[in-house]
Amino acid sequence: MKKRCDFYTISNEGKSICTKIVRRNNEVTEELCKICPVPKDRCKYLKFSLKKTTYFEAFGLGGKGSEIQLDAAICDFKKEPIYDFSKCNNCEHFESEIKSWEIEGEMLKKGWGFLVYGLGADKASSFLEIVKIGRGDSIFDPESPETKEIVERIKENFVVKEEKVVERIVEVEKPVEKIVEKVPKIDEFGKVEIIGGSVSADSTGNTINFIFTAGTQMKEGELSITIPDGWSSPQSEFNVAGYITISSTGAIGSYVLSDREITIPIIKLATSGTIVVSYINATAQHEEGEALFKIMSKIDKEGKPKQLEVPGIIVNARDGSGRCSLDKEILITGVMETLTFTFTSLGRMSDGEIVIHLPTSEWPNPQGEEPSNEGYVDFSSSGKIDHLSFEPQRIIIPIILLQANDTVEVNYSNIKIPDPPGEFSFIISSRSSRTGRLKELSESPKVTIIEMVDGSGVCEVSGSPVSAGSLNNELRFIFTSTSPMKDGTVSITIPPLWSSPQGTKTNLPGFITCKSTGKIGPSLEFSTQSVSIPVVELANGDKIEVVYSNVQAPPKSCEARFLVKSKASVRGHLKEIETHPVVWVNARDGAGACTILPRSLSAKSSGNKITIIFIASGRMDTGEISIEMPDGWSSPQGESQTREGYVTCTTVDKVGELTFSDQRVNIPIISLNGGERIILTYSNVTVQPTPYPNVTFVVESKGSASGNLLEIEENPWVAVNTFDGSGICTVTPTCVSSESLVDRLIFSFKSTGIMDSGAISIETPDGWFSPQNRSERDPGYTVATAFDGKEIRNLEFSENRVVVPIDTLGKNQKINVTFQNVVIPETRGLSKFVVYSKASESGKLKEIGKSPEIMVNVKDGSGRCSVDKEEVISGSKGNTLIFTFTAEGTMSGGSIRMVIPKDWSRAQGVDEEGEGYITISSSGSTLIPTIHNQSEVIDIPIIYAEDSDTITIKYSNVKVQQSTELVKFKVESKGSPEGNFKEIEDSPTIKVVKSK
Repeated sequence: MKKRCDFYTISNEGKSICTKIVRRNNEVTEELCKICPVPKDRCKYLKFSLKKTTYFEAFGLGGKGSEIQLDAAICDFKKEPIYDFSKCNNCEHFESEIKSWEIEGEMLKKGWGFLVYGLGADKASSFLEIVKIGRGDSIFDPESPETKEIVERIKENFVVKEEKVVERIVEVEKPVEKIVEKVPKIDEFGKVEIIGGSVSADSTGNTINFIFTAGTQMKEGELSITIPDGWSSPQSEFNVAGYITISSTGAIGSYVLSDREITIPIIKLATSGTIVVSYINATAQHEEGEALFKIMSKIDKEGKPKQLEVPGIIVNARDGSGRCSLDKEILITGVMETLTFTFTSLGRMSDGEIVIHLPTSEWPNPQGEEPSNEGYVDFSSSGKIDHLSFEPQRIIIPIILLQANDTVEVNYSNIKIPDPPGEFSFIISSRSSRTGRLKELSESPKVTIIEMVDGSGVCEVSGSPVSAGSLNNELRFIFTSTSPMKDGTVSITIPPLWSSPQGTKTNLPGFITCKSTGKIGPSLEFSTQSVSIPVVELANGDKIEVVYSNVQAPPKSCEARFLVKSKASVRGHLKEIETHPVVWVNARDGAGACTILPRSLSAKSSGNKITIIFIASGRMDTGEISIEMPDGWSSPQGESQTREGYVTCTTVDKVGELTFSDQRVNIPIISLNGGERIILTYSNVTVQPTPYPNVTFVVESKGSASGNLLEIEENPWVAVNTFDGSGICTVTPTCVSSESLVDRLIFSFKSTGIMDSGAISIETPDGWFSPQNRSERDPGYTVATAFDGKEIRNLEFSENRVVVPIDTLGKNQKINVTFQNVVIPETRGLSKFVVYSKASESGKLKEIGKSPEIMVNVKDGSGRCSVDKEEVISGSKGNTLIFTFTAEGTMSGGSIRMVIPKDWSRAQGVDEEGEGYITISSSGSTLIPTIHNQSEVIDIPIIYAEDSDTITIKYSNVKVQQSTELVKFKVESKGSPEGNFKEIEDSPTIKVVKSK
C-alpha cells in the first residue's frame, strides 16, 4: 500500500483498519485511502472522526462503491465545530501536528545510512515498512526491486563494526539515490491543487484553498488567480464575502486585487515551495455546472505567464432543490401501511443529503435493522447514495451522486397510522453538496388521516313505492361503506305498521337475507322492529345487501323512513347515517293539505297576487289536484299574464299542463312525494266585498289516475278585511305654541272594519321631528299601544315616517301612537299629519279620508301691552288705568295674565263701585275672562285671537301705593293650552310721583 498514515493499523483478524472511522465497518483499502480527505498538515487542536459511506451506481451499472468522508470535527482550542478542514489553514492558532521529514540531498542519504547501521540487517525491512514522511507517503516501497536490493546487500556485506560505518554508508547511498530519482518531476511553471470540493448553487460561506507548488525556483515571478463570474468578487476586508488570505513558504509581495483578479508578486520561491491562497466566505454562482478558476504563473521577471491546468469546482443544484412525492394521500387511523417516498433530483447533487422529517412523535421511529419491526426503511435509487441513517423522527439519506431527474425511492414500512386525524406534512429537506445547508423543499408531501367513523355509510332502497295495505312486497337495501369498518355493526330499524323482520321462515312476512362484498358475521340479530348485521371487516366502498321480503305495507299513505345506523369498530357506538332510505306509500284520494298566502286581503283591492300551496300527504303518481276560486273573484286563466286571474305553477317538473273551467283550475300530477309541494300563483286578482269574514277555496285531490277527486279534509280560506285607506284618526292636543316643548302628541286611530296583518303609517310635516325609538330623552320617541293596552313592537322608521304593524284590529277598535318630547317648530298655522292605512298584508298603504291637523299658534310670551297713563300720584285714590294687549299672531286656546303690583288695589270683578274693579273687552278676540275677588293676578283665557286683535283691561277705583318709584305691571302670555306662561318682551310700567 503506497499511502499510509498514523491512523492505519492491522487488526488481530488480519484486516486493514482506519481507527478514525467510528461508524459501522472501518475496514479500508489502498484505493479508499487514496481519497481520504484528512490534510497532510494538521493542527494539533483538531479533533475529528471519519465515516465510510457506501453508494450504489445507477441500476444495472456497476454495483456499489465506497469513500471516506468527514463525520464530525471540533477545534479543541476554540471549542467550535469544524465542517471543512480547509478553514483551519488560516487560523492564527494553527500548530502543526506532524513535523516535516523533508530532508534534502546528503542529509537524507546520511540519515538513511545511520539508521540502517543502527537497526541491523534483520530489522531493515521492518523499518522500511513503517518509516513515514509528510502526510503519510512512504519513502520506500518494501516490495520494490530497489528496496529488496538494499536489504540483500545489507544482509550479505554489512558487518557491524564501528570503524567501518562510514564505508558502509557510502555503499548504501547508491540505491537511495535511485529511489529519489523515481519521484516524478513537477512542471517548471508549477501546479495548483484546489481544495473545496463541490458546492451548492447560490450557497454562501464557501472557503476554497488554492495550493500552488513551484516547479522550479522562482525569482521576481508572479501568480494570478481570476475568480469566475457569478462568484463573490475577491476582497481584502476581513470576514466579508470573498475575503482573501495568502501564505507562502517563500518570499512574496503584497497581493493586488483588480476586479475579479488576484495578483501575487513572488520575490523568491524555491523549487516545490508553496503559496496557499484562501478564498473565504464566498457566495457560489447561481447556475449549476463547473466553475473554472483561471490561474497563471510567471517564473521570473523576464518570463511570460503561462495558464496552468486547474480542475474546476463542481457547482451542484441549490440546497432545498428537488421534489418529493408520496404514494398515498388518504390514510386511516389504526391501519398498517407502507409509505413510499419518491425524491427526484432537479439538478446535480454530490456529497449532499436528503432528510425526511416525520410529522409527529406518534409516528414510529424509522429503523433499518429488522424488516419485520415497525418503521422499517429500505430504499433504491437510480443514482449513487450511501447507506441510510436514522434519528428519532428523521430518515437521513446521504447522497454520493445524483444527476438531474435521478430518483431515490424510500419505503417506510410496518406503520400503524396514528391518531389524531387531520392533515399532516412530511417535511423534506435537502442539501446538494458537502458544504451546503439543509433547506426545506418548496413543497413537501402531505397526507390526510381519517378515522373509522361511527354513523358513516350510505344506504339506498329499491322496491319503492308500494301501495297502502298491499302484501308480498320486496324491499332491497344496499348499504355502502364510506369509512373503514372492523368489528362493527350495521342496523336497520323497520318503521311501525310494517312487517316485523325475521330470519327463520321464508314464507312468513318480514323474512330477511343478507350478503356482502366485505366480511360480515354469519348470524343476524333481530329485535321487534330492527335487524343488526355484525361486520367483521369492510373497506371503503364495500357493500352489504339486505333483502326484506313478503312485506305488508302500512294501511295509510306515508313516507316511511327506515332508520339505518352504523358503528365502525367494537369500541364505537351505533350512530345514524346522514341520509336514511325512504319507501313511499301512495296517498289515498282526498289526501293532502293546502294553504294560501296572504291569509288576508283588502276588500275592493285589485292586482293582488295569491300563492296557493298544496302539500302532499303521500306519494301521488299520476294523481290530480283541482282548486275552485271564490264566486265573483277573477276567473282563473293561463293565457295572458296581464289579464286578471293569471295562474302559473312554479313546480312545473312535477305537474302536467294546467286546464281551466269557470272558476276551477285542474293540475295533473306527474310525480309527487309525501311532503312535497305544488305552488300555484293566482295573479291580478280583484277581491269582492263579502258579508262573511272569510272566503273558502275548494280543493280536491286524487292519489292516482284511477282515483276519484275528493275534497280534502280542510279547505284553505282567506280573510276579506276592510278596504285600504279606511279608518279615523284624531290627535291630542290639537293646538300648540310655536317653539315650545310638548310632552307628548297622542294619535288615536280607530278601525272602521276588520284589519288583519295590516298597518298604519303616520307622516310628520316638514320641519317637524322625525319619529324614532332609539332614546326616550330625544325628540320624537315613539310608542304604539294596541286596543288592549299592550305595546306594539317592530315599528318601522324612515325619515319623517313611522309604520305601525297591525296583527288584528276589529271594527271600532283603536290603537294609539304617542310621540314624546316634541319640539314644536317655528312655523305657525295648521300642520297636517298624513295618516295611511292598509287592511291586510297584501294591501297598500293609502291615506285615510281625513288626516289630523295641529294648529301651531304664536309662541309663548308673544304680544305687546300698553297703559294709558305714564305716572300716578303716590297714595292717590280713585284712579282708572286702561291696559291694552295686542296679539302678535294666532292664539287659539291661549291665555294672558297680568300681575298687580304690591300695595296696589287688589283686582275684583264683583263691585263696580268698589276699589280695583276690573272690566275686560276685546276686538275680534273670543275671551272667557275670570276675575277672582281680591286677586293679585288677572287671568284671561283666550278662546281664539288673531294677529293684531286687542284685549282691553280697565282697572278702576285704584288706590296707588305710598312709595315713589317706577312700577311694572307684569304681563305674561301663552299661545296654546299646552303652552307655558312667559312674560312678554315689554310689560307696561307707571311712574309713581309725589303730589304736584
